[in-house]
Amino acid sequence: MPNVRSLNPIKYKMSENRFKEMYFHCLQYDEWKERNITDPQEEKRKAFKKRYRVVEETVRETHAKIYPWLLEAVTVEKATYKRLKELGMPCGKSIYYEARREFYKLLSEKIHRKL
Repeated sequence: MPNVRSLNPIKYKMSENRFKEMYFHCLQYDEWKERNITDPQEEKRKAFKKRYRVVEETVRETHAKIYPWLLEAVTVEKATYKRLKELGMPCGKSIYYEARREFYKLLSEKIHRKL
């Protein structure tokens, strides 16, 4: 795992292990999108589509203004703040990092409710 800090377990109500689970869950995004197109079984395609849509919807709910950059931040392992800023992200560090933390919290809550 790259140098990504876990969330404050008290503020975000998420253990370090749960954060890692959500982190690695999101890194499968591109794989799910690809398999949604290529998998021969319709049921599997639907399941992959549902997975990547939950990530997309949660990013939109978290911060619609920086949606494309935040989506890349949580689905691409080496998407650093510096890189996203170079790509035109229209916010500063504090807004970006708070949005990213809030995203993982919301995603965890959504997935937990579905279990």
